[in-house]
Amino acid sequence: MAHLTSSALGRHFDFSLGSNRIAIFGSFGAFVVLSVRSMIDADLSIVGAAAASVAVFLGWAIGRELDPDRVGVATVAMALSLVFALYATPSAMMTAAAMLALRMVVGSVGSPVSMIDVGVIFVLGALAGSDAVLWIVGIAIAMWLMSAPEVGPRRRVAIVAFAVGVVGGLGYAWWQSGSPGSTAEVTGAAYVLAAVAAVAMLVAARPSQVTTFDDRGSFVISTDRVRLARLAAGSFSMWAAVMAGVAGFWTIGPVFGALLATAIYRMVGHTT
Repeated sequence: MAHLTSSALGRHFDFSLGSNRIAIFGSFGAFVVLSVRSMIDADLSIVGAAAASVAVFLGWAIGRELDPDRVGVATVAMALSLVFALYATPSAMMTAAAMLALRMVVGSVGSPVSMIDVGVIFVLGALAGSDAVLWIVGIAIAMWLMSAPEVGPRRRVAIVAFAVGVVGGLGYAWWQSGSPGSTAEVTGAAYVLAAVAAVAMLVAARPSQVTTFDDRGSFVISTDRVRLARLAAGSFSMWAAVMAGVAGFWTIGPVFGALLATAIYRMVGHTT
C-alpha cells in the first residue's frame, strides 16, 4: 500500500546534508528579513512574509532541479530569490506550481505517481487554469503526463484529474474576469524582463553531463531533460512577463532567480 499513501512528487528532506541545512536556515533567515520589511512596509503582513519565505525556499528547490549536480546553484538561487522578494513579493503557491512542473520536466521524481499525486495533479490543473501566468506551467505538466515514462500505470486517471482541474480553474478565471483590476497592464518594462529571462535561459541552456540519480536511485537524471527544464524555466518567466506584466513576472520571481543562478554558474566556468 506504500505506493498509494506515499508521493512521487514530494522529496525526502535529509537534514544531515549540509546543503539541506543551508536551505532550512536560509528560509528562516528570509522570514526574519521579510518580517522586518513587513514592519516597515504596510503592504506586507507577517503572514505574507511567511509565504514569501516559503517562495524563497522554493527558489532553492528549483535551483536543485535546474542543476542537480551543483548544490551551490541552489544556494545562489535562494539568495537571489530573497533579493527579488524584497523588491516584489512572490507567490508561494504559484512558485510551488512552477517548481513541481520543473521537477516533472527534469524527471527527478523517479517513482510512478500515487493516488495522492493524482490529487496534487488535480490541484495543479486548477491553478494552471485559474491564472494566465500559469497557463504555460499547465502545458508543461500536461506534456509530462502524456509522455514521461515515470508517470506509470495511473497515467490515464492523472490526465483526467488534471483536465478536470484545468476546466475548473478556467471556469473560476472566467467568473473573476469581470472583477476590477483583472486585466494586467503589460508595459515596456515587462518586455525588458522577458528579454533578460531569455538571455539567462540561453546562457544556462546547455548543461554539462549530469551524474545525479533520480530520487528513487534507479537512473541517472537525463542531461537532455535538465536542458529542457532550463528552457522551461526561461519560458515560464517570459510568459509571465508578457501575459501579466511586471507584477506577474515577480509572482514567480524565484523561478527567474534559480535560472539566473544557473546561468551565472555556467558563465563563471562551473561546468564540469
